[in-house]
Amino acid sequence: PRAIDEPNMYDTIRVHAEFSTADDFSKGPEFSINSKEGFLTKLGATFKTWRTRWFVLQKNELRYYKNKTDKTPIRALNLDECSECQRDGSHKGKFNVFRVVFKWRTFYMYATTEQECNDWISLINWRLNKHFNSKPSFRIKDL
Repeated sequence: PRAIDEPNMYDTIRVHAEFSTADDFSKGPEFSINSKEGFLTKLGATFKTWRTRWFVLQKNELRYYKNKTDKTPIRALNLDECSECQRDGSHKGKFNVFRVVFKWRTFYMYATTEQECNDWISLINWRLNKHFNSKPSFRIKDL
């Protein structure tokens, strides 16, 4: 067997099922097994209070909403602009805290369990690494 570098999660999956018409298939749900959604508690930028928000990670975007049922996000973060995502131990009394760093701001958030925290960090970092490795690299040769 070949050693293939493969992520724990994938961008999309292909649905293999029988539908009565092609129209039924096109109305089916869009699956993405490396997307994630769930509640995280986020530290506010201005008042520095912790607020629980509904987060959705899809493609290269991390969106958060006031409630799970809201249609419009409070904010959508483009992970192409993110430089790192890692655990953070700087908040006393808070566990499972991680940070998502952008040039213009660092977002601090925590999950309810260590496993959930690790899942978010792992998936965001996989997105960051995938994006970083997909950028073309250029080298200027010395003349």
